[in-house]
Amino acid sequence: MLSAIEKKRYIRHIQLEEIGLEGQKKICESKILVIGAGGLGCPALQYLTCAGVGKIGVADFDIVALSNLQRQILFTEEDIGKNKAETSVKHLQKLNTFAKFEIFNQKITLENAESIISNYDLILDCSDNFSTRYLINDICVKLNKIWIFSAIQGFEGQLGACNLILENGERSSTYRCIFPETDHNNQILNCHQAGILGATAGILGTLQALEALKIILSIGDILKNRILLLNVLTLQQKIIHIKKILPENKKKFSQKNNDKNKNMKEMTVKELYQMLKNNEAIQLIDVREIHEFEICHLKNSELIPVANIPENIDKIQKDKMVVVYCHHGVRSANVINYLKKNHQLNNLYNLVGGIHAWALHIDTDMQTY
Repeated sequence: MLSAIEKKRYIRHIQLEEIGLEGQKKICESKILVIGAGGLGCPALQYLTCAGVGKIGVADFDIVALSNLQRQILFTEEDIGKNKAETSVKHLQKLNTFAKFEIFNQKITLENAESIISNYDLILDCSDNFSTRYLINDICVKLNKIWIFSAIQGFEGQLGACNLILENGERSSTYRCIFPETDHNNQILNCHQAGILGATAGILGTLQALEALKIILSIGDILKNRILLLNVLTLQQKIIHIKKILPENKKKFSQKNNDKNKNMKEMTVKELYQMLKNNEAIQLIDVREIHEFEICHLKNSELIPVANIPENIDKIQKDKMVVVYCHHGVRSANVINYLKKNHQLNNLYNLVGGIHAWALHIDTDMQTY
């Protein structure tokens, strides 16, 4: 039962015929996990908290940086350097004392994803990379969980809901139906970071919260077997219909992404620091874009942006250890997979956590973004 104070707090919901008192009870009894407390996660978390979602999980291992404040509206300048999951909950608790939170200040991985996701009714993917989305998808299919994803870049965004229960009892399309995994050969040529208008993240993150509430309440036209494409400059939107192309099989638990990186050589920032300190022979290759390199980079590293890798193979040394790095370690991993497959280079090491980890653990005066 809702208390008198809760009824007063949520009166504008209760007044809606489509929601009413029973609908608000459903919201207050729901449990939602938000993976990523960044540009998408911040507005989604705010609206879910204020709507009265009973339990909200927040998963994010990253820390707040100055460049985040342009779109990650939960944070202030005083939060720079603090963990996003912990800091977001600190602010969210001030919005609604009735909401309960669970903090996961760790990266969602194959080892922990199932135990975390299993305790929630609905999952919001507010992450910023394909590998995490594929992992969330596979776990949710295995556990029969509904999840909502969004992706943004520049002035555009997309929104979709996966694994919904259809009228015939079957499940709707999954992320692998919508976006079958691409070959790494092509992926690395397009896997670079781009700018984003802050308000674009706000719109798409809010739409994720809206879709979640519609699913909880079973109201409105939910994105079953469809994705929404939105251009905020023109305000044009398009709905694309998706055909389910993969059979539903709980036991088929794809680990394709993980298998590709399973045998990859890795190096931690602390290991690299010690080797550089000992003047060991290492080639450092930075595969970020030039504007990122100008913000910060490792001394004596050579810049070869991802898109320029194929025509610069001769610059990669074959007779010494080569450490490849990017912002967080995703692009560099894709580059290494490409080079191993197409050029049989086996002397490559991926810097775990990228230059962001170096700034966190080695050079704390380094500028982050």
